[in-house]
Amino acid sequence: MDALTNVLRLLRLRTNVFLHSSFCGVWAVDTSGQKKAAFHVVSSGDCWLHLDGQAPIPLHAGDLLVLPRDAPHRLSSLDTTPGPEVPLNQPAQVEDMARGLPDSTSLICGYFEFNSRAWNPIIEALPEVVVLHGSEEDEAVSVGSLIRLMVDEAGADGLGCDVLLDRLGDALFILVVRAVMQRASVDHGYLAALGDRQLARAFQAMHNAPEQAWTLDTLGRAAGMSRSAFATRFHQIVGMTPMHYLTRWRMQLAQDGLSDPGLSMIDIAERTGYTSEAAFSRAYKRQFGTTPGSARRRSR
Repeated sequence: MDALTNVLRLLRLRTNVFLHSSFCGVWAVDTSGQKKAAFHVVSSGDCWLHLDGQAPIPLHAGDLLVLPRDAPHRLSSLDTTPGPEVPLNQPAQVEDMARGLPDSTSLICGYFEFNSRAWNPIIEALPEVVVLHGSEEDEAVSVGSLIRLMVDEAGADGLGCDVLLDRLGDALFILVVRAVMQRASVDHGYLAALGDRQLARAFQAMHNAPEQAWTLDTLGRAAGMSRSAFATRFHQIVGMTPMHYLTRWRMQLAQDGLSDPGLSMIDIAERTGYTSEAAFSRAYKRQFGTTPGSARRRSR
């Protein structure tokens, strides 16, 4: 199992598509402030993206906008910043009259959500704003194909449409991460490290066997590098030491395990590389500021 798959499975991605509708006239949509990773697909027509301190960006049918960390933004029919008089998030008022009109714009909007809120290395590593243009087929052919499928499904509005759109959204997030990793400008950070052939081997080793007593020597050997070269390269690209990353990964697994009533505390401790409940409890408290017992009680 590759390292990206490991991380995505642990984070438990789930998508919520909350809007697929049409707009006409003067309109604006703003999903900022929800503290969630938002996305918008322009399924037909054109609009403008307004970001703080930046010139407006034109978006066209087939384009995808992702805001991993809820950057303030507005989508609007206007190429100038829409003022407070422009209605927000009112698609129901315009949907019927806009359907089928040549100058209308249709959007599919949703959130990427994750079970884990303590640490999300994927969201942290993505750019503040990701725009994939449908015309750039060489960059994201698969993304474009998936967007067309979402647009067709939203337009058909058949049985199970909402659930299907959510699941297509899950796939869309993974393809977006892939597209970002393939960009030449991504030469440092977590995603760059996952795409590094040697470092990816070390990630896989830690992910697949977190209970092992890993050291810089053994992780370096897993990566096919010397101890010092591995430690230097890992820190330069990821921005933290290998052992710090290993601890955070183990604590992420521990949080997941605490929500499982079938696992005892010693089971979770041993699965995350600790030989006693006391050692596990100390490590957990250092990371999260509370004991694993308290965290388990809150999860219940």
